[in-house]
Amino acid sequence: MSTVRYPALQIKQGNKTIYTFKANGKNVLDFASISRIKRMEDGTLEGYQRITVSKHVEEITNYLDSDNAILTNSIVICFDSNVTFEPIDATSGFGYLNIPISEEKNGWIVDGQQRVTALSKITKENFEVVINAFITNDAHEQKEQFILVNNTKPLPKSLIYELIPDVDVEVPKSLAEKRIPMLLIQELNSRKDSPFYQKIKTHTNPDGIIKDNTLIKAFNHSLQDGVLFNYTANIITGNAEADIEGMVSILYAYWGAVAQVFNDDWKLDPKKTRLTHGAGIIGLSFVMEELIHKIGEKDFYITQDFLPYIEALGKKCSWSNGKWDFGNGMLRDALDIQNVNKDISMLTHYLMSQI
Repeated sequence: MSTVRYPALQIKQGNKTIYTFKANGKNVLDFASISRIKRMEDGTLEGYQRITVSKHVEEITNYLDSDNAILTNSIVICFDSNVTFEPIDATSGFGYLNIPISEEKNGWIVDGQQRVTALSKITKENFEVVINAFITNDAHEQKEQFILVNNTKPLPKSLIYELIPDVDVEVPKSLAEKRIPMLLIQELNSRKDSPFYQKIKTHTNPDGIIKDNTLIKAFNHSLQDGVLFNYTANIITGNAEADIEGMVSILYAYWGAVAQVFNDDWKLDPKKTRLTHGAGIIGLSFVMEELIHKIGEKDFYITQDFLPYIEALGKKCSWSNGKWDFGNGMLRDALDIQNVNKDISMLTHYLMSQI
């Protein structure tokens, strides 16, 4: 194993330390890798980078190969503790960053994945880039920095949403509100006995049929002013963690009944049914609230608690064919319901009136 030494500037920022140095862009992938996000078999989240966009990389490559190309944005890399800083003297912020070169990379690209990929493809032999780096063995800190660095950039929302439950860093309110819904989605999507198993479309599960953002909206309604709020009251006062298992138990029971009664539609994507469509999911989430009110407070809910109500409702729903009769002469084709507030409200009121 060899080691490369780069002249570097050590910069202190609060309790953090970053290192700035320059390197040939073609060499960055010699010591840093791209950690793409994926789910392991046990449901845990590994990595944090988005998938490379080939067309964008090609455009960057073509630009960097032009005569007047410049790249002012820095690459951000997280190194593990195998990388060390050697100051020129005890009091200096100047020194050398020592980076081992081996098959097992000691660095992960936090920001600049596509630029680095493009740099590896250019024909120029030497194109120097600025690199800002920090050193930590904590995978959570790597993900935290990825979220904070990329929050204002046009990254896929599903990627940011999926990372949020896995970090402890303080994030903007708009993202913080998605932490508990995404924890629920993570649990519901990864457990094999879940009615939602592998059905929710996320960054690591692109083949899912129910959009993560649809469930975020549905869960947030309940978290703010519904049954799931009862499981978050303690964390609002700062006394305890959210009872995720309690929430999952209710969602298992209710949506298990939905999946059982509407078994055929539950397997279809939103283009073929309105059950897995935003309007259907949001509407039925409000039905859950009303049914729990009818059933009454219990320590534990089971699918059988909801089945009689959902079975009765099933006779009045036209998720994939036929028409919806909303009264007063308002007939709509089954697949004519759109994911807009007016239609969602109309469908929700209809479903609520039938239970």
